[in-house]
Amino acid sequence: MADIGNDEAQYKLGVYYQKATTRNLDEAIKYYKLASEQHNYKAQYNLGKMYEIGQGVDKDYDEAIKYYKLAIEQKYGYAQTALKRLETSPEYTTFLLRIQINNNIMLKKDIDGLKDIVLELSDMIKYAYGGQVSLDAEKRFEESSLPLIIFDET
Repeated sequence: MADIGNDEAQYKLGVYYQKATTRNLDEAIKYYKLASEQHNYKAQYNLGKMYEIGQGVDKDYDEAIKYYKLAIEQKYGYAQTALKRLETSPEYTTFLLRIQINNNIMLKKDIDGLKDIVLELSDMIKYAYGGQVSLDAEKRFEESSLPLIIFDET
């Protein structure tokens, strides 16, 4: 059935290859992509998850978001939850900040929000470690010397 284009059979083969004791993630991705091309929302969701965590593929947040959004277009609630979780995760926020810092370009309005993000991440870290981590994020932020080119939006 999978060979003749049945998206549900392709999805189930993807699950089999992803979960089997003789796991073959290349085959899982192949069948998930085939099913995804036929709008199988479960395959799209699974591909999003695999790209988000880097299972069988390089971790790629853009690809994860793409597949989650495809599943969301079909009203798959789990994909909406996964996308919201991803976009609010400290890892994704750090990823976005690194891209901006690596590009050495930030708009003035971005600088204004950066301090709040650093403080929020500090609070998340403190919470995750039961308040055991002592970080003076505000002081570290003010003392940091990030190499930035700042453009004023006009």
